[in-house]
Amino acid sequence: MALTKQQVLFNEIQDLIGPGSLWLPHILNWFFYGIPVGEGVTIKKRPLLAAFCWVNGLNPEVLYDWCKMNYPRHTEDDILHYKWLFAAFDRGDLKNMFAWNVSQGRSEYLNGTYCKREKNSS
Repeated sequence: MALTKQQVLFNEIQDLIGPGSLWLPHILNWFFYGIPVGEGVTIKKRPLLAAFCWVNGLNPEVLYDWCKMNYPRHTEDDILHYKWLFAAFDRGDLKNMFAWNVSQGRSEYLNGTYCKREKNSS
């Protein structure tokens, strides 16, 4: 059976970040499974998803491709919000944000330093 475009991209994302079984369940839900078809990640969850992508080294363009492919209601403003977030991360703003680093098996701040937070935090 042929894989869908979404399955192919998800497999590529797992190749880059690590297996989905090691991800936090709510990230999988926001990013892949628990969002009704056509809806996107809410404005409140976008910074957490962007931080997860940043800490795990996912190229933002891959995230934009995923959003465009899976969330047709995502507008250019939604993509601009992600771009603003990644630019802020790059400048060193939002220093208190952290996310689960899949390959390290720990929470990390955006600069890669260890964060003494529980795994269930994002």
